[in-house]
Amino acid sequence: MDWDAAGWTTAARSAALQGALHELRAQGHLNGWRNEEFALCAEGSDVPLLQAERAGFYFLGMRSDAVHVNGFRADARMWVARRSAAKHVDPGLLDNLCAGGVTAGETPETCLQRELYEEAGIRLDAKHLLRFCGTTEVGRVRDGGWHVERLHVYNLLLQADERPCNRDGEVQEFLLPTAAELADLVHEGQCTPDAAAAIVRGLELPLRA
Repeated sequence: MDWDAAGWTTAARSAALQGALHELRAQGHLNGWRNEEFALCAEGSDVPLLQAERAGFYFLGMRSDAVHVNGFRADARMWVARRSAAKHVDPGLLDNLCAGGVTAGETPETCLQRELYEEAGIRLDAKHLLRFCGTTEVGRVRDGGWHVERLHVYNLLLQADERPCNRDGEVQEFLLPTAAELADLVHEGQCTPDAAAAIVRGLELPLRA
């Protein structure tokens, strides 16, 4: 089945798809409804083609965007978060200092600041050194569909006396492994696939003043 909506407005595409997703949910075909919308953009563009329920992106295999922040210290240790055991996806696995999906209407930068405060209790200010490390794409089967996500990866240098503190209940604890310990954790599969990809991407661009 082809959907020829090239001449439609963003609002018209969004309304049509959202209506179809509601119908799929009513029929029991769509799990994990979040009442949160993601935006779909064409390759190389920041202008949304449409926006729709987050669960629909996974169900249809549409690419979404997320922000992942590697939290470094000057001694080369990295803060990692253990996800809550109550999380629907990857409960109990290790994640980056903070990570989250970019919702419709957000930029990666505003998402970064929101997630950094909600998940780690950190507000960016002049003492922080933040470096954008580029993007990497990951994909896996999830909730009966194909979850493909473009990760916007950042490296953040934290002060020695800064300690992250979770505020939204999505993190069990924070760990501070050495580089060697972190490599073992990634190799042993103790990190989420997304976090592992973000760590590797972040280490390709050393953080320096």
